[in-house]
Amino acid sequence: MKIETVQYKPHHAYQLYDRQVREADFFLSSVKGWEEAAERWESVGPAFTLMIEDIPEACGGIAMIDDTFGECWVLIPRSVHGIIVYRAILRGLNFLIKRHKFRRVQALIVEGFEKGFRLVKKLGFVFEGRLEKFGPNGETLHLYAKVF
Repeated sequence: MKIETVQYKPHHAYQLYDRQVREADFFLSSVKGWEEAAERWESVGPAFTLMIEDIPEACGGIAMIDDTFGECWVLIPRSVHGIIVYRAILRGLNFLIKRHKFRRVQALIVEGFEKGFRLVKKLGFVFEGRLEKFGPNGETLHLYAKVF
């Protein structure tokens, strides 16, 4: 099986969405302007795509808030390669954190998105707070962070 990590490109996110990303998990259909976000992710900070057999399996990155502080994002559809995807996300984000010498990275998770909560905890993030009506559609978000 051919597995590689490549630089993120917006068409990777579109391909993942076209492969029927479960909207209940990722809230893409309810987020205003997710297409613009997919375009913006390429330029706001370091990002990568996991390719398996030349097909995008997951995307992730860190949107730079300043030189040492960023916000993580990931896009992962349902996959038969779950452990491979998890390990790649973990390696990819850890690589970006070390390479860019971040002092802090954070992630915002929509309340009720249990898979997102589990992922950030596995990645070593710590819960910092609950943000009422902070999401683009008024959703409550949970703030998780990793500090170095």
